[in-house]
Amino acid sequence: MLFRGTSNKGLVTACRALAANAYIVATADSTGQIDVLKKSRADEVLLPYALIGEKLTRFVEQTCLTADSCKP
Repeated sequence: MLFRGTSNKGLVTACRALAANAYIVATADSTGQIDVLKKSRADEVLLPYALIGEKLTRFVEQTCLTADSCKP
């Protein structure tokens, strides 16, 4: 089964149809997609770009605490 060209909403809907009791974790590209995916019966919605941003922020903060190159 190929899902090329299918939206995240379409994937959630297809997965729910195949496995009604599955725990579905979907990804959204923006906060505006969260409600759409939840209404499509996704159990959890992640924002990967936000998660990566948070991780990079922590990395830079931790690196700058120990590296002279981060000082103004």
